[in-house]
Amino acid sequence: IDYDTTWPLSGSPYLVTGDVTVASNVRLTIDAGVVVKFEYQSNRENKRRLFVDGVLDLRSTAANPVVFTSSRDDQYGGDSNGDGDASSPSRGDWGYMRISNSANVLHDCVIRYGGYYGYSDSSYPYTNHPFYYMVWCYYSSPDIRDCDIGESYDRAVYYEQSPDSPLISNN
Repeated sequence: IDYDTTWPLSGSPYLVTGDVTVASNVRLTIDAGVVVKFEYQSNRENKRRLFVDGVLDLRSTAANPVVFTSSRDDQYGGDSNGDGDASSPSRGDWGYMRISNSANVLHDCVIRYGGYYGYSDSSYPYTNHPFYYMVWCYYSSPDIRDCDIGESYDRAVYYEQSPDSPLISNN
């Protein structure tokens, strides 16, 4: 996303079918109650991811959270993959949300069924590079508060190379 964009409730649920990057100096505003679903891929190298180099402006409230979940999660946004009860969500259905800007505040949101991504390095074909976290604070210290973060493949929140620890409260 290269320019300021809003995802209104009227378009919900939003299905992420490839990696999405919010460019630096760009704001993605997501209205309260919006459901964002990441398309399930069985191959760990194709798991869907959200890269936030700019600002993720959640308009969520406690009564109307923004939801980030698997396309196989019928509890939020309905049966968006159209298979009825044939599938159910699992930990690691999608990759991760990488936040690279400390100006971000994740609040009053639900984040679930992500946290698994991996790739092989062609120069070292027997080496795997797994990422086992759902929210990755990369060179940033965002605030994460009043969220329901669960059903992660492994770690729900991970930070590295951050100037300070992210402020995590009431989750």
